[in-house]
Amino acid sequence: MPDLLVEIFSEEIPSRLQKLLSEQLKTKLLKELQTIKLPCGNARSYSSPQRTIVVINDIPWRTAPQIVETRGPRVGAPDKAVNGFLKSKNKGVEDLEVRTVGKSEYYFITEDVPGLEVNGILQQAINSTLNKMSLPKAMYWGTGRTKWVRPIQSLLGILFDKEKTELVPFEYAGLTAGNMTSGHRFMASDKLTINSFDDYQSKLLNSFVIIDPEARKEKILEAIQSELSKGYPNLELVQDDELLDEITGLVEWPVPLLGKIDNAFQDLPEEVLKTTIKVHQKYLSVMDTTKRKITNFIAVANFRAIDDGKTIINGNQRVLASRLSDAQFFLNEDINRFPANLVDVTEDLRNVRYSYGLGTQKDRVDRIEVLSRKISSYFACSEEDASLAARLAKIDLVTLIVKEFPELQGVMGRYYSQGRGIDPRICEAIEEHYLPAKTSDIVPSNPLSITIGLADRVNHLVGFFLRREVPTGLGDPNALRRAALGLIRLIQTNKIQYFNLRDIITFSVDQHFRVVASTAEDSKLELKTCLEEKEEVTESILVFILRRLSIYLKEKGLDPELVDACIYVPNNDDIFEIVRRIETLESFMPTNLGKDLLHLDKRISRILISLKSNGDEDNSFVSETESIDPTLLQSSHEEALFRKYQNTLATLSGMENDNYLVKLQEVASLRKTIDDYFDNVMINVDDQHIKNNRLNLLAKIRNILAQDFNLRLISDQRLAEDIVSP
Repeated sequence: MPDLLVEIFSEEIPSRLQKLLSEQLKTKLLKELQTIKLPCGNARSYSSPQRTIVVINDIPWRTAPQIVETRGPRVGAPDKAVNGFLKSKNKGVEDLEVRTVGKSEYYFITEDVPGLEVNGILQQAINSTLNKMSLPKAMYWGTGRTKWVRPIQSLLGILFDKEKTELVPFEYAGLTAGNMTSGHRFMASDKLTINSFDDYQSKLLNSFVIIDPEARKEKILEAIQSELSKGYPNLELVQDDELLDEITGLVEWPVPLLGKIDNAFQDLPEEVLKTTIKVHQKYLSVMDTTKRKITNFIAVANFRAIDDGKTIINGNQRVLASRLSDAQFFLNEDINRFPANLVDVTEDLRNVRYSYGLGTQKDRVDRIEVLSRKISSYFACSEEDASLAARLAKIDLVTLIVKEFPELQGVMGRYYSQGRGIDPRICEAIEEHYLPAKTSDIVPSNPLSITIGLADRVNHLVGFFLRREVPTGLGDPNALRRAALGLIRLIQTNKIQYFNLRDIITFSVDQHFRVVASTAEDSKLELKTCLEEKEEVTESILVFILRRLSIYLKEKGLDPELVDACIYVPNNDDIFEIVRRIETLESFMPTNLGKDLLHLDKRISRILISLKSNGDEDNSFVSETESIDPTLLQSSHEEALFRKYQNTLATLSGMENDNYLVKLQEVASLRKTIDDYFDNVMINVDDQHIKNNRLNLLAKIRNILAQDFNLRLISDQRLAEDIVSP
């Protein structure tokens, strides 16, 4: 069976978008083929700065012939309806068949539909897919109104097997796809005629284009190791996968070149060197293992120069030297103007605005300090250390070097604090309280780092929620989702138990209102909520954090239903315990007892919903103070269930509240008694007292787990799944 090759050849696409674009094109095209029921095999996507490529295997030349049966009017319908049906199918009365459907007879027409050429179907499918693409930072060009990430220069579409090749001339952006592409824009820009994917890959390789990003990355690393092994035994590449991925997306034919950092700059702090080399120049750092310093860099060119890159690398060295000279100047200026007591620097934060309506960075630090003192009680650190770490956490925001290199915030705060002899744990917290900011970041374990990191994020969330500046859709200009995720990872990774998130958030909300109510003239807080709304704001922040937790855990591969079943329960604010419950439920549900638990919960829920008395599904029959009346139990099955319920409560009351597995097992063991109860006891009796007593008993049994698990969010389909031995 033939394969399909599609290439969108455009101007250079930003590195970070290339994989996203090619994967989306592949996924959406496969979905389109599935929608039109066109069979196909495996699919692959590739990308380079100018190319978005998809290959789909095993697409037939023609669709399979089909027998289509169409139901028409009921037998005995008016002639006008029958004739209209025949006319729509271009058939005669002799083609009608009569079949029974249910209790009625209908006219049917059976048609043999021959297979169709797949080429035209593919053209429509590709065009439809391209129009449905979700394009980040899309743009128009020329006089057309079609959008793409960058202006498209040509399209390629072919359907091929070993015997023949067909053009798939789909249209997009005013262009018609052909069977031609171009080689490397500098070294071999001639047009290439393509007959198959192997031909495509081979001709491009001969024209200095590697279409597979992983192959380009491997070539970069191999070339670097080859260069370093020639005469630089002490040099070692500093690992940076993020930068390497970005560089891979900047070149089609990578040519690494080794450059040297001027000796005058090799004593700069390592982080300053790395940041300048990476962020501003897109070079890879190289360390001298003997000196333990970054002494060299690797620049990756997109072509092989005539002089083996000597001119290129000399120019790169001059540009880098200029950037490092600026960094050296800023560093010296900061060191010379800083006072002996770094705490005095915090006064300069009054001149740096945090956010409109939330005051200055000094106001922010003051709030973080108070909150850090409260949070420090959860960890093995003193209030005094937490206070000092909080006051110094943002001092580098007033430095020249951080203004020039914002990526160094935190890092330079640690560097300057170390130079003033501050406690190493506090210096570490100054740098680490920003972590984790990205998915790839490590999560700090230093108690002071965790304390300041949590305080900073809670203050950030509370401030913007009180300003009603919350994320909407994809927009999150204040990075509240990132703050929530950082908070979640700090708690989960460090296994912080009994952290009362609701209490901490409430404390921070009160703190903001205390500042607003103060008579201080320099208070610049302008909140858009009033004191009476503080509980609503606290609940909104908790819901926001729990939603981020749900997304985070699902992305990590945890079962979506079980995640939600453990998150969406009342008074839920202990992230560590939520994760514990999910892990317990994941191991418990596939077992026999897991099936029993789900069965009894579904059965009880159905009867409670169908017979609820006042429209409140959860608490229609349950009173916190009213107990079950034993005198209203009229049968042995009722009494047996009531005894089981009491025994279960007695067992659970004598154990730790967080022993979730035992809780699940105890409630699941009621399955047989519950089934006997339903098989032998009529719930919906005329006597309202007896009816409510029976419903009350069922509701109380279901609510044994209600504070920990919302089992109604788990689908009935699990009852049919295979059982796993515990």
